[in-house]
Amino acid sequence: YKLPGDSRRRLFDWIEHDLTPELFSQALLSPLISHIDTHISQQKWTGQAARLCQFLHKLYEINEKRCLHGEGEGLHYSEFYSPETNNLTDKELTALYRKWRSALKQESSARFGAEYLLFEYPFLLSAGTKRRLVQLEDHESMWRQTFAGMMLGKVPFFVLNVSRNNLIADTVHGLLNAQKKDLKKPLRVIFTGEEGVDAGGVKKEFFQLLSSKLFSPDFGMFRAIEGTNQLWFNPYRVDNYELIPDHNDDDDDMVEFMLVGALIGLSIYNGTLLNVQFPEAMYQILLGRFPSKPTVEDMKKFNPPVAAQLQHLLDFESAQEVEQLSLTFEITYEFLGEYRNIELKEGGSQIPVTIENRAEYVSCYISYQMGDSIRQEKDALMKGFSLLIPPNLAVLNLFQSSELELLLVGTTELDFEVLEELCDYEGGYNSQYRTVRWFWKTVHEMTLEQKQKLLQFSTGSPRAPVGGLKELKFKLQRAGPDSHQLPSAHTCFNTIILPDYNSEEKLRRLLLYAINNCQGFFLE
Repeated sequence: YKLPGDSRRRLFDWIEHDLTPELFSQALLSPLISHIDTHISQQKWTGQAARLCQFLHKLYEINEKRCLHGEGEGLHYSEFYSPETNNLTDKELTALYRKWRSALKQESSARFGAEYLLFEYPFLLSAGTKRRLVQLEDHESMWRQTFAGMMLGKVPFFVLNVSRNNLIADTVHGLLNAQKKDLKKPLRVIFTGEEGVDAGGVKKEFFQLLSSKLFSPDFGMFRAIEGTNQLWFNPYRVDNYELIPDHNDDDDDMVEFMLVGALIGLSIYNGTLLNVQFPEAMYQILLGRFPSKPTVEDMKKFNPPVAAQLQHLLDFESAQEVEQLSLTFEITYEFLGEYRNIELKEGGSQIPVTIENRAEYVSCYISYQMGDSIRQEKDALMKGFSLLIPPNLAVLNLFQSSELELLLVGTTELDFEVLEELCDYEGGYNSQYRTVRWFWKTVHEMTLEQKQKLLQFSTGSPRAPVGGLKELKFKLQRAGPDSHQLPSAHTCFNTIILPDYNSEEKLRRLLLYAINNCQGFFLE
């Protein structure tokens, strides 16, 4: 930053367009990250550290542009993480975050001080560190509400009573009739007619069952995006009010989407993963960063096949090529076997798309598909989400959309070698026990789908949390001598309870049977 302005621009232009990814990473980024790590480890928040962060921020912006240039040109955002932030103790991280949060609330200029560099340049914070900050916010809020409730003689939990046969209606009733402050107590779920005490496993199963219903194509609230199979709001759905018996015309006609927003908020707030795939645009909505005028670049991430067609239209060189498509400013969609049209602008059905107005057509088309057509649904979802996660929550502003996705649904990168290495044992088992060796041999021979089912069976989610399987406290517990009893699980403690089977074949057969039939089955 001491270079003259023109020289600095040339340097940054060279980095953006001519530096190879390998040199960008090894010769430029890594030494700078190592240097800032030294400041963090020593808690030296100096002017030099501030200048380092400013330069790294410029490199981060350049890298985002390089990512747009083509696949392989840009580095993954995680390469900008400072490893040293993971080594900050909870006490150190909490102290820094609370001081920064306090400065934010007071709108003090002190929030720009050197000691708050990590929060002013959050690309340095790993997804795992940001998860720790979310847990801090959650625990503080839960403690406040729990303590206040106990002082008044109230139940220190938000208790949700639901039946499996009427899950959506019972959940809507429970959420709409709860006080907002009660929602921020630790969640406890009771299934009608079942005696299980919710130590965490019942809650996980509740999220699994509710999300599978709400996100099912048969329910109609969401549709799968062509080319990605990710879920997006369905503006052409049939209302499902008959599935909510208490619904009436005076109710919010987007109550189901408010429920989805609350479900997402509850999931984050209670540290439970959801089994759902959303596009990046959904996480931009949750973070309040959804573009007011989405572009072709946004559509490329949202719906690649449609984006390719729109780009093709923009790339035509002659007016005749455009006119041969016979397009007008309207969209045709199918609803219950009937084709309907929607104008993208007033009188759009009578306005042909030409080489002169094709850019406007593309802009209108993208705005409608990604924004205008689902505005009510989006607003209702955010209304439910904000019941748990207020839009001004400081920690939320630290997340990138892809990091929020990791927080909500976890990662598909499953390293079972690490899980075996870190596994704890109880009841007489140890890593060298014969049955334990058979168990891990069976696990490592499983397909990816079977491994995901094993995780679902033992933890309540087919994915790993932020940071991977090394973040799971996984346990294998002996359940007595050889028997014909199936393996069971305490999902609240990520524990598989395994009888001491007398053969490898028997263990494999009964374990596979258990993980393939685990819903509501020996889960606590």
